[in-house]
Amino acid sequence: MFDSLNQIDHFVFSWIQRNWRSELWDPILVAFRDKHSWLPLYIFLLSFLFFSFGKKAWIVLAFSLLLISLTDQINSSVV
Repeated sequence: MFDSLNQIDHFVFSWIQRNWRSELWDPILVAFRDKHSWLPLYIFLLSFLFFSFGKKAWIVLAFSLLLISLTDQINSSVV
């Protein structure tokens, strides 16, 4: 079953790559893949978190990091 799902996934991915290309959006969306282009958003979210919640922001941040780590570990063990 996993092999058939993998074949379907490869087929759909290659079909999207061939048929849904855009000369306008392709160069723009390359910037979204770079990890440094997301840095201003992360800085904004952290500053918003600390200005909104004050000292409670540390708790929210700790639980958010715990949740991200937990979901990443669960997802990597499933796949």
